[in-house]
Amino acid sequence: MMATGFVYLIASGALILLAAAPQESRLEEIWTANLGQPREGAVHQLAVCPDGESYLTDREGRLLRLGADGAVAVDTVVPALEGATNGACSSDGNLTMADGYRLVRVMRGEEASVRTVTVPPEFGPTVALARGKAGEIVTVNGGAVGFSLRRLDRAGSWGMAHPARGRGSAPGEFFGRLVTDPMSGNTALFPQDGSEALLLDGSGRRIRRVALPPVAGLDGSRHMLIGVARAADGTYVLQREAWEPMMHPSGIAAVRPHTAFEVLDFQAAGALEKVEEPFIMGDLQGSDDAGNLYFVKVQRLGDVPLLTVTKARLWRNP
Repeated sequence: MMATGFVYLIASGALILLAAAPQESRLEEIWTANLGQPREGAVHQLAVCPDGESYLTDREGRLLRLGADGAVAVDTVVPALEGATNGACSSDGNLTMADGYRLVRVMRGEEASVRTVTVPPEFGPTVALARGKAGEIVTVNGGAVGFSLRRLDRAGSWGMAHPARGRGSAPGEFFGRLVTDPMSGNTALFPQDGSEALLLDGSGRRIRRVALPPVAGLDGSRHMLIGVARAADGTYVLQREAWEPMMHPSGIAAVRPHTAFEVLDFQAAGALEKVEEPFIMGDLQGSDDAGNLYFVKVQRLGDVPLLTVTKARLWRNP
């Protein structure tokens, strides 16, 4: 089989096209960085910058800045980052982490210069954030009474708010992920339960809503959005998981996880395409401007846990 996906046969010196063999879209590893043994109980998150550099945090204050090749450029502790959960890297390479009504900004450099921005109480806590234009950070703030999209510029000033319409009531269960398109100004919002996707324009007006089908046909089972990232062609790569109830031979009730990687195309009426993956690279964290995808995983090597970051590319089925 040739790279085009067509099957050829040579007969009597003639090249004959027999059939078109479609290739599955797939993920292909570029590199994996081994970051050693993680702290017990740490929860890791990777904020990916446009140029492929990234920031790895663990909610306990540790900060690693990785180069585009996965090499560790900075390994430090930033006490202000303790407890911070959601993070994003701005277009100028600075990290912003959210902790309720507090945003912590870490400036790129050998010495981690830290600035703190207080979220006004009337905004509500920050439940998601992403990279915007010209050093901006786009946030979703709110709670049970409603959510809004806001923009924080590099100077720490807040822009005009727009309603972020969708369903959900509790901040922890609403928009689990937020991804922006710096070129168009559009924003894609994804609830934590992985049930739908919303595309909004720069003014917060809804362009499209897509209801996502159950993973592995497990309708009624618990679903969760693990991660989402924007690919180079403007589509969105989703990692979703569902838990299938089952009974262990011992008679103990258990669940079996099913993980799905999919490509969502808002421009094609919300078409959803399955992505083949040879092995689980970890939890999808985000993408750089070239569309490369980044994953974080804690795996065990014998009895020793090992923290890894993987960079991969998406090969689409033409």
